[in-house]
Amino acid sequence: MQLDSCNCDFIYASSVDNFYLDTNASGSTRPLYKEVPHERMTNNENPNTLQTLKIIHPIYEDSLIAKTAFAHALAMAHAGNGQLEIIDVRDSREQRDEFSVRSLFEKWGILQPNSERSDVAKLGLKITKIIKRGQPKKIIGHRMEKHHHDLLVMGTQRHRGITKIFDTNLADYLANEFRQNTLYIPDNCKPFVNEENGKISLRTILVPIAKDPLAHCALMFLQQLVSIFSQENTAIIGLHCGDSFPSLDTLVPEGLLLEKKLMPLPVVKGIVETARNDFVDLIVMATQGRNTIQKKIIGSLTEQVLSEAPCPVLSIPVD
Repeated sequence: MQLDSCNCDFIYASSVDNFYLDTNASGSTRPLYKEVPHERMTNNENPNTLQTLKIIHPIYEDSLIAKTAFAHALAMAHAGNGQLEIIDVRDSREQRDEFSVRSLFEKWGILQPNSERSDVAKLGLKITKIIKRGQPKKIIGHRMEKHHHDLLVMGTQRHRGITKIFDTNLADYLANEFRQNTLYIPDNCKPFVNEENGKISLRTILVPIAKDPLAHCALMFLQQLVSIFSQENTAIIGLHCGDSFPSLDTLVPEGLLLEKKLMPLPVVKGIVETARNDFVDLIVMATQGRNTIQKKIIGSLTEQVLSEAPCPVLSIPVD
């Protein structure tokens, strides 16, 4: 069996099914690891029906926000008994242990000290780790193009002012290019995963509601996310910035309780102020991406919120 065209230097997985082969400089091959198979989504599958989460998480720098994003990806995959694909595209290999699955699980008390790789598989969690040097956009983009994932989790630096016109960071590129559900962990935000014990706390979630039906997709995904993480006491605020709240008859999924909030403020200001004043843990937004000259100049609504948000932002693309 041959590797796909990402030509990975090293891959391993905690749950095993298929052998892959490593090709060395002489052209010979040897078994190197076993990888969790990635099924492509068929036309008969409903992408809005989640039983477990398939998360993809790139590691491309050694910053504090990268470590926070790694903790979120791992905690969410574990809480949902899901699948996590980690793609490490950093040039340096000296700090690999700082993004160690087992080390973090041991810190959180999920695994005992000095655990083995096989102990991760016993948790019911499927983890694939890919280490590859090269162009991050090309490497990560290739995996996202070839395999289905439910969620991209990434740390991101905030973009303000003129930089939004000329600088598209890796998180923005991947989310927009592949129209992927994306959890952004902005720098200097309040995380909803406790990095000391791995606990997820989603006590309050904010969902902006517009007059168009875009919010329905965000609410559908959110309902399933809350169910997977067993966050039973989560307060969900539906915020509309305007004079009158739109009808929610066709927007809110059955069984989802939504607290209506109306603010006569510009949209971005209203979202950010509500998130701060109500101590929101997560903002969930439907997005259509950049599709006008104005949006290319000032950024999409999600990007504008990201530049000021006090907490992580979950972006749900709607075509």
